[in-house]
Amino acid sequence: IIVVATLTYYLMSLSYKHELITKPVIPTTVTPTSLEPLLAAYYFSQRNVMRAVNVDTIVISNYGENVTLRIPVSRIVAMNTVALQILIDIGAGSDVVGIEGYASRLPWLFGNYSALPAVSSGMWSINYEEIASLNPDLVITWSYILPQVRQKLSAFNIPVIAWGSNDNLTSLIMLLGVITNHTGKAP
Repeated sequence: IIVVATLTYYLMSLSYKHELITKPVIPTTVTPTSLEPLLAAYYFSQRNVMRAVNVDTIVISNYGENVTLRIPVSRIVAMNTVALQILIDIGAGSDVVGIEGYASRLPWLFGNYSALPAVSSGMWSINYEEIASLNPDLVITWSYILPQVRQKLSAFNIPVIAWGSNDNLTSLIMLLGVITNHTGKAP
């Protein structure tokens, strides 16, 4: 069985059109001339649509609301563990100033990031005053609690975006790479 499976995999890989899948060439630094083509060519998602306003401002249409961000974003509260891991992986972990409580209990996964201030003790018990005290440029949360988080943080004028498990992961990676100016490791 192992020999047949290996042979089948090998034969399939020979017939696979590798030239059809190419990794996009993404600039390592976002400039005025590179931002709009980057968004148009490589960024796609139904729930997260980015458009450049100018070299340092983008608008993200995220779950029915337009969120305006000055980029690069340098203070992020990652209430979404997927976003936290992506930020770490693309080299933007130093931009994270707060995490969700669940991530604080996973030092084996998030390392030193689990020692950052936890802004929740559970998905539904969020400390909004703690978030505001961290003075974030952006909060990234889960899609299913987005309405509550946006409503509460609107009083503090803190922009909030969300990602959910049914959303495009590549788009989230690109979005986080663009807004933190860490596109070099984004797909």
